[in-house]
Amino acid sequence: FRASMMEALCRQSGGDRDQQDSAFMVGMFSLLDILFASPLWEILKPLSLTEEVRLALLEREGQLGAYLNLVERADRTYSEKLDFALTAANISLENYYASLVHAYCWVNQVCQEL
Repeated sequence: FRASMMEALCRQSGGDRDQQDSAFMVGMFSLLDILFASPLWEILKPLSLTEEVRLALLEREGQLGAYLNLVERADRTYSEKLDFALTAANISLENYYASLVHAYCWVNQVCQEL
């Protein structure tokens, strides 16, 4: 879900294919620390990641970090923190919901293919 929504947000903002791929990767890697019960920085250390991806994952910095912050709020109740995250990511509420729907459709498709 996170990967697909990150990619959709990036596409909605005019990101090219490489930027969308980076956004997808950030979403995929964002829960590795929970999956492996290990600090994320430790898991990422041996990987050849761009500084932009690394900073998004570890510090929530840059545009990808702003998208990730927004995506992390997608499964929570609506609050003013969402408004702040939308502003920081420069995403309209309309594009946010379009990306949310896209991500849920993608998850549904993946699950049907299993």
